[in-house]
Amino acid sequence: MHDLLQLLRRPKTQPGGYLLIKRWGAGFWSDVDMVVTHLLAADLMKRTPVVHWGTEGPYANGKSETFELYFEPVSDVSAQELTGSIYPHDWTVETLLDELPFPHTGEIDPKYGRYHLCSEKRAIPKPDRRFSYLRRRREDIVVAFCWEYVERIFATTGRRGASLQDLRREMMRDRLVLRPELRAQIDAYFEANLADRPTLGVHLRGSDKITENPQLHTQNEAAFELSKEWIAKDPANQIFLASDTDTYVARWQEAFGTERIKLQDCLRNDGDTPNFLREDADGYRMGCEVILDTYIAARCQRFIGNSTSNVAAYAAAIGQYNPDKVFWVDKPNG
Repeated sequence: MHDLLQLLRRPKTQPGGYLLIKRWGAGFWSDVDMVVTHLLAADLMKRTPVVHWGTEGPYANGKSETFELYFEPVSDVSAQELTGSIYPHDWTVETLLDELPFPHTGEIDPKYGRYHLCSEKRAIPKPDRRFSYLRRRREDIVVAFCWEYVERIFATTGRRGASLQDLRREMMRDRLVLRPELRAQIDAYFEANLADRPTLGVHLRGSDKITENPQLHTQNEAAFELSKEWIAKDPANQIFLASDTDTYVARWQEAFGTERIKLQDCLRNDGDTPNFLREDADGYRMGCEVILDTYIAARCQRFIGNSTSNVAAYAAAIGQYNPDKVFWVDKPNG
């Protein structure tokens, strides 16, 4: 009955208040998905968006707000400045800036109250996480700490055919601005390595992604065949290879020559543990490597990737590619 009464409230129509967007800890671009989805939500809720990834986590440096290590703030308000009433009520003035536990560890921190892990999303009451409820709240601060299907949000706008990939394209073009020092690194790499030759961007995900997509390595074989065609087409053609896996790098270099395979100097491995969970991982370095691989791949003339990977999805979104310039190895028609 309480849930029904919340849905019977009219959506908030007057500007004011804040939507505090937390990370949910399922990977760099997955956390960016959380941001772009809730930037749309904030617009519809007429709230000022504020992103708070905290100072800890897999891509943090332990000192600064993690989101702002990579992107410009999405508004002129910081999480530290927020005051007033808060919803969901498990969040309080004392806990509002707490770091989130990392998902899939099996650990639950009691200070988060009902919030366990976003991988255990069903344990969180719908009124605390669904846009259809949150848009009706009148508190000064609403906390978004769990991902939401963007299709549910689009449905309230009349854009029923729009997808998360559509939103990624829009937000990466119009709203999320990369830090200038990272833009400078991307520009420098591009000018030194890619500017004067036709380049195919290829992203090959390995490590733990195989547990999410058991067909990953089989699907990636299509990328090898397309790479072969690209290299054979013109002696000037080259490939920018973005991969977290040593085996893929070695195979591409052996097949096509090291001079025609361009790479970042990145931490890679052949195990099933993602790099950001390795004990020797430098969080900020990991984040920069993800950013540079994604944005450099986005500047190539064509792109090949697996749509189940957020790195590939964001490379395609940032590149604003026409459909005929992108090939998805996991889809029958590219």
